Amino acid sequence: MLRGHHPQLPGGIFLIGYTFLIVSGGAILIGLITGVLSVFFVARQQSIIGDAIAHSTLAGIAMAYLIFRQQSRLLLLIGALLTGLLAVGLIQLVQTVSRIKTDAAIGVVLSTLFGLGVALLSIIQKLPSGSQSGLKHYLFGNIAFLRLTDLGSILILDLLVLLLIGLFWKELKLITFDREYAKTLNIGVQRYELLILTLVVVTVVLGVEMIGVIMMAGLLIGPGIAARQWSNHFGQVVLLAAILGAVAGLSGVILSATISNLATGPTIIVIMGIIVFISIIFSRKGPLLDYFTYLKYEVQVDVHETMEHLSSYIIKHPRGCDIREFALKEEPTEPQPDHQLSDDLHVLYHLGYIQPQESGNWVLTFKGMELVEQMSQSWEMSQ
Repeated sequence: MLRGHHPQLPGGIFLIGYTFLIVSGGAILIGLITGVLSVFFVARQQSIIGDAIAHSTLAGIAMAYLIFRQQSRLLLLIGALLTGLLAVGLIQLVQTVSRIKTDAAIGVVLSTLFGLGVALLSIIQKLPSGSQSGLKHYLFGNIAFLRLTDLGSILILDLLVLLLIGLFWKELKLITFDREYAKTLNIGVQRYELLILTLVVVTVVLGVEMIGVIMMAGLLIGPGIAARQWSNHFGQVVLLAAILGAVAGLSGVILSATISNLATGPTIIVIMGIIVFISIIFSRKGPLLDYFTYLKYEVQVDVHETMEHLSSYIIKHPRGCDIREFALKEEPTEPQPDHQLSDDLHVLYHLGYIQPQESGNWVLTFKGMELVEQMSQSWEMSQ
């Protein structure tokens, strides 16, 4: 009712005023909490679970409408919640009773429930009142439907998720990185996994009307991937993912408000995708930094001298299984205090002469083998 007091921009959202504050607040809160939750799935390489949950909610929304023949948002979201929980249960069941791997189980559940949702949606559209049901906006989202009560619900969810993660931080961190070790400590692994999945389902249900069934998965994957490029510290990654998710949400709202007919949900996901690509390219582990590091070493470093110095640390072929593999001893045969072993390894690794092994040893690349061969020939000629 306050819309008339503020000039409307071409995108359909008011850049200044009550409506813009509600819409941007909701986008920020959804982006923040999906960012936090995405880290746990990305770290465990289970990002597609969020995709399965998001897509499954369409079936619940469609079934709720067919059963009650009402456009009640509460009934539709309850339907979405039930099918989201059903998707989680089916994934767990398929993994338990069969030999199917996690990714395959998720793919089967995702395609089945989403296909059911699309089929039911096509049935609804053929009903006399189907064209007026307004269910299509659940596919790509319509943030204009957000109300103050919805914003309050999302805020409560954010606080609840942050509280639970804070209370069970050590347990959640442990099962994220070492599930088997957590079992040996008698930690209720399945209980904590179910907690995270339930929080994701509730988050998806509250955000799906804003972002859309198809787009919601982007916010459950993108922030965690982007944040992981900038830090190895888990706490920092969670915080950064929350910030990036919120930034994507706010940016999408502002951009869609200033460009005519630009849908907000897809815009948020596009911005999130851009953030992910920027993080991959420009982060400390990105290819651009690696390229400039390579150029610096190529110009400044005497590779032959570096490799010769490293050889004083090398134990040749420690396991006899690969002629390129070598281990390192603690002290060099000819100590040279003006050089550091870590510097040698760093330089040769970035220039592509050596690669680390899981065993803690190192291995010469083919480029490294060629360098060693050149050095050997030079040494023989000098004798």
